[in-house]
Order: sequence, then structure tokens, then C-alpha cells
Amino acid sequence: MNTAEPRSRLRSFHVFLCASLLVHAGVLMLPLKPPITTAAGEPFNRLFAVELLMPEDAREENATAQKSAAPPALPDPAPAPQAKKPPAAKPAASEKKAPVREATVSLDRLSDADAQYRFYLGHLRSKISAEWQYPPEASNRGLSGTVSVRFSIAPSGRLTDVSVTNSSAHSLLDDEALRTIRAAAPFHPFPQEFTIEKLNVSASFEYEFSGR
Repeated sequence: MNTAEPRSRLRSFHVFLCASLLVHAGVLMLPLKPPITTAAGEPFNRLFAVELLMPEDAREENATAQKSAAPPALPDPAPAPQAKKPPAAKPAASEKKAPVREATVSLDRLSDADAQYRFYLGHLRSKISAEWQYPPEASNRGLSGTVSVRFSIAPSGRLTDVSVTNSSAHSLLDDEALRTIRAAAPFHPFPQEFTIEKLNVSASFEYEFSGR
């Protein structure tokens, strides 16, 4: 049997196998796609920036999650309590100002009810009569009439008010009556038995011209 022929075949198979492996290795090393060329024929690489867009609902959920993950804001410090002012105390019923106790009398006609003021009214007549006079100008012009006045006296004897209640129709006579009351004041203080805080007095001044 000739053994040279099988050895020759085996050597050929080994050569074929090595060549096949080299061819396959070279094929695997080749790029799958040819490079992109520009108009000038120079190759370049393209880079694609891909942005994955998130759905609207998912973005809202993500923002909510980020907010919840953030540390809670510290609350504002509470304002310092202010001391409340106590309400103003209302005056008690006993502290309310009581009405002024007063009496009204007349120098012209003294009634029985005014008997307790008799002595004091005599003092008033005396002081007023000492000041009263007939105005010379009214006498020269022959003016006559009756003036009614009202005046008030405080417990100290001070005159607090005076006014004409019935005019004589002549200002000279009216003014003289007012002047007389003011000139006669102040009067004596009230006696201790008086229980009033003001005494109102009415009086009439009669001017009668009798000619010379």
C-alpha cells in the first residue's frame, strides 16, 4: 500500500484550513458600513445627540416628588404677644354727675315757699339798690319803662349769669339794669342751711319819668 498519497492529502487539507481561517478573520475585521463622505470625498463621523422626552404626567409627578423630597421650609416666627390694655373702667352709677340742686326766687314777690331765703334776699335788695340809678341820658330824653332780668348766684356769692328776660324797649334802660346787677356782685356766700348749689333770682326795674 502506498502511504505517500494520504499524507499529501492531509497536508493539503491543513493548508486549505489555514487559508480559510485567515480569510474569515480578514472578513470579520472589515467595517460593516462604508464611511460617509462629504462632497469633497473626505470621511467624517456623525454624532447624534438623542434626548429622551418624558411624558407630561411623568414630569409633573417628578416635580412633585422633587418638591416633597426638598426639606420643609421653616415656619415664620410667631409674633410676640402684645399685652392687652385693660378696658377703661366705666364710671359707677354713684359716680355719675348728679343734677345741680338749685332754687328760683323773685325779689318782687316773696312766696311762703321761699321763706327760708328771706334774709338772703334782703341782702340782695340792699346791694342792688345801692348801685341802681336812673341813666342821666334816659332822664334827659324822658325815657321810662320796666326791665325784667334774671341772674344766678353760686354758693360762694359769685355772679354766674345775668340776662334780660323782658325788655323795656329802650336799650339805655336795659343796659343800666344789667350794669346794676354786675356792679352789686359779688354777694355774700350762701348760709350753711342752704342745700342748693345755685340760686336763680328774678327782679324787675321800673323807670318812671315824672318831669321836673
